[in-house]
Amino acid sequence: RDIELRGLIPETEFSVKTVNGVKNTRAMDVVARDPKTGRIAEVHQVGQTLKTKPKVPVSRERSALRDVRHSPELRGAKRHFHEY
Repeated sequence: RDIELRGLIPETEFSVKTVNGVKNTRAMDVVARDPKTGRIAEVHQVGQTLKTKPKVPVSRERSALRDVRHSPELRGAKRHFHEY
């Protein structure tokens, strides 16, 4: 909802091709697209964090975030991780 209030278009379970990733594609939980440019402005990933370090995503989440780091379609997008 917050994404829409800021004038962006949310898309869920957005598939992203990786560049030399562990997997060929990764599903981002939510992306926010700029309606004027059509480009992805934000990426939101939701997941668990380490019990010993609550701000650090667990291994599978870190791997997914690493895999999409160099994806051309996410270039310039702000990345956000939300723990649950």
